[in-house]
Amino acid sequence: MDNPVYELKNWQLQSYTDWIGISGNVYGNPKFEEGFFINTSRIESVEADEKAFLMHTHNSVYHCSFETRSRDAGEGFEELELLTRMGFDAEKAKAVMRSLEYSVREARRKHEETLLSGISANEENAVIIDLTSEDEYYFSAVEVKRGEEKLFSEVRNVHVGQTQNSVEVGNTYGENEGLLSEIRFCYIPHSGNRIDFTEWTSDLGTVYIHNNGLMPMEADTPCGRFVIPPGKCYPITQDSQIGRLSDIDPGSTEEIFNTRIEDSAIGRMTNRKTPE
Repeated sequence: MDNPVYELKNWQLQSYTDWIGISGNVYGNPKFEEGFFINTSRIESVEADEKAFLMHTHNSVYHCSFETRSRDAGEGFEELELLTRMGFDAEKAKAVMRSLEYSVREARRKHEETLLSGISANEENAVIIDLTSEDEYYFSAVEVKRGEEKLFSEVRNVHVGQTQNSVEVGNTYGENEGLLSEIRFCYIPHSGNRIDFTEWTSDLGTVYIHNNGLMPMEADTPCGRFVIPPGKCYPITQDSQIGRLSDIDPGSTEEIFNTRIEDSAIGRMTNRKTPE
């Protein structure tokens, strides 16, 4: 009997001492909720065309579209090594890798276009923070716009603490140049698709939150608490009522963020399971 085929998104290879597996968010597998993060068992064989891999393990097949490759997956050396190990000749392996690189670039371009479409046409300056329930730390990307100048970035810094984790986006440590130097956002990820901003700094107009995941995202911000449904992009301002759940606490100041850091629950850690 043929093994079942499941979709794997945000995937990347996992290299061990004497074998290679793959991890990502799985779809279509009745054993897991849609988007559940898994680590597979050993990859026993690989098929590839110009758009995707089919990764065969002992009991399952995983369809891994090139355009859904994880941003944390590196430069492609592991994929090339895997193809070589699985018997692909040099020319075929190089052709597959060219298709992979092209698909990743195109996916990022389309992602940026989607984010920019959420900015009001009459706004010269804006920032869009793109969140998703499919990422362990909920971050997907950030788009920064200043007049005709635009910057799309998937970079975020994760600080793993003893009791909670935090995520930094933008001008972390003052090391970035260009548009990223004009923003700095820090937040604590919680279970239940909720984040708690502890720093919110931008000199570039309205800040939006876009949700490209499958579940609603809830965000505590200096402007109040908001919930953003899947596929929606909401401006986060003092006056905005779209998606607002509540105002900030009465009499609160920036000190409330320090309190939240100390009192917040343990940061979100994605459940991981290794299927057969």
